[in-house]
Amino acid sequence: KGRWPKAPHFSRSSLLLDVMPKDTKKNVALWATALCILLQVAAVSALLETYTASLYAGDGTIGDSVPGPAVDSPITSFGIRTHPITGELYFIDGDCAISKVDTNGNIVLVSGDPTCVNIIIVRRKREPLADQLYDRIYSISFDNTGRLFVAEYGQPGPVWLLDFTAGTSTQVGTIDRVYLIAASPDGSKLYYSGTFTQDVVERDVAGVTDTTIYTGDFDTFVVSPDGLSLWGSKVTFTTVSQLDIAARTIAVKVGSVPVGPPGPIGFPNGVTPGTAGVIPSFSALAFDRHGNLVIASANHVFYYETDKDAFSLIAGSGGPFTAANYPPSGAALSVPLFLFDVTTSPNSDVIYVDFQDNTSGFAFYEKFALDLAAVSIAVAPASIAEDSASVATFTVTRSIAHTFPLTVNLALTGDATIATDYTVAGATFASGAATVVIPEDVATVTFTVNPTADTSYLESSET
Repeated sequence: KGRWPKAPHFSRSSLLLDVMPKDTKKNVALWATALCILLQVAAVSALLETYTASLYAGDGTIGDSVPGPAVDSPITSFGIRTHPITGELYFIDGDCAISKVDTNGNIVLVSGDPTCVNIIIVRRKREPLADQLYDRIYSISFDNTGRLFVAEYGQPGPVWLLDFTAGTSTQVGTIDRVYLIAASPDGSKLYYSGTFTQDVVERDVAGVTDTTIYTGDFDTFVVSPDGLSLWGSKVTFTTVSQLDIAARTIAVKVGSVPVGPPGPIGFPNGVTPGTAGVIPSFSALAFDRHGNLVIASANHVFYYETDKDAFSLIAGSGGPFTAANYPPSGAALSVPLFLFDVTTSPNSDVIYVDFQDNTSGFAFYEKFALDLAAVSIAVAPASIAEDSASVATFTVTRSIAHTFPLTVNLALTGDATIATDYTVAGATFASGAATVVIPEDVATVTFTVNPTADTSYLESSET
């Protein structure tokens, strides 16, 4: 007579499958008819431990962008943001223009002049947007309606509000030596800091009035999705803190100050990036559509789940990107990075990073996407008799049918032997591990597990 095992456990793309132990009773008839196997996995969702990097834009050279396929164009970019509605990637195109990669993968000029040939008359504001001229664009930020704020560097430099629906650009004051701007979700406030000081200032956009909300070492920040706080760097860029806008209070949320002699890429010797919330000096932050935080350090990308206080390393091998590594592809943890900026898609679980090469004698800035599709697994039926003709069908689903295949890794434990105690179709099982591949442009695949009836009632219990 068989007994039910505990339910299998699924955690972070690993599967623990318990095959029911069997009593070695001599009543063969009872043993053969009553023996069952429980195969039950709740439909769960977990981030993949291994993400996939792929080229999104740039041909590997520095220069003025060229309209047409983004992967065939030079790119010199110092900042990227995604449109909150269309999801198109906008970037600072050189010093004097804003361009985007449209939904067809083509570079389209949005505003300004990438060649900067009219730099002498740059202070003349023009309309429509295509005729707007800029000098040293330093930072850009969208509000949730799709309006774009553009800040030029100067002493002071103008700040523009681009309304793509109306086709207009409006100046909303100036900022002295701007470092970073971040718009509130509704666009009524603009938060900024300068290169001369790390004070955080709140600008009322309608009245163009400023209020300092924090004085101290706090920058490289991003506005929370609810607009109630800023998240940014604190203590030499090794921690991320939350600044409550209304209360004017600040608290460290993730990260720690490295202690000990420095090792590779700024870590203390013996310390692994991402362990115990250790972050090297980082350059940019972005919230994703789930309200979680993406942290781009010099050579790594980290993911912080704000509701779970969970911190993990998701990309970067620890070395700088060079021409020899071009184009970036494969497992994200194996791709060398030297990051400048990061942004996320509002419509999918994709992260875009702006990276550069500073080791081969020239600098170029590209974007590639990280696959952050959530993976779920389910099984039907919930139980089957070992000696029946039934099979358990496992369904593995990713939330985005990307244009590249995805290998999902499963971890197996127990002493049941493949081909002897059970057979598998649609997945690759080996000792202690298994894999299932979701093909390109496909979201769901299935594999089956078919238990094999024992030939002897004296066989010992197995899991």
